[in-house]
Amino acid sequence: MTLGRNEIQETLETKRNRAYSQHNANLTPLKAKDLEPCSFNLKRCSFEIMKDNMVKLEITNKNIEFKITPNGQIVEILNGGQCKKYKLEQLPPKYHKFYLYGKKICEKLRSKTPKIIINNEDGQFLLMKNDPKPNFEAVLKNGYVIYLKAWEEEFRIVKGDLHITNENYWMWGKDREVKESLRKAYIYLKACLKRV
Repeated sequence: MTLGRNEIQETLETKRNRAYSQHNANLTPLKAKDLEPCSFNLKRCSFEIMKDNMVKLEITNKNIEFKITPNGQIVEILNGGQCKKYKLEQLPPKYHKFYLYGKKICEKLRSKTPKIIINNEDGQFLLMKNDPKPNFEAVLKNGYVIYLKAWEEEFRIVKGDLHITNENYWMWGKDREVKESLRKAYIYLKACLKRV
């Protein structure tokens, strides 16, 4: 049995679509909807979150420009004078690394952008926008800065040259001020999570 030209084309299209959907299964959308407009130049590209929260990524050495919707679902690519739009699940694999790079930058920005801020007599407490396990920073009046991640056991305590992590806490855990500072940080982390 021989296949006609249309049947071969259909088979190729089906295989290509199956390959795209398998390859794109790992591609989750970036989130820029609630990030502040910003722009900066990196080694091989420029990155911008525009006023309408569109993400613009220019790959300078490849002469490619990406515009990604705030919810990450639509990608517009300007390459060599040609402009093409793709839904995320249809994005050709050759562009995945660029999309993922833009997503990584957005995730980094989210991890440094406060979602909830509590200011009081104990200090300033910030829960960041990254999900599902947001970063938390406690800047205490006693000079300690404590970094936590929600629902994880790892932490970092900094005061001047002093750096304490969950790995070396056993050396400092008996210090009353360190213990009390860490306790306060966890209390305010819970308070921030209740406000989400």
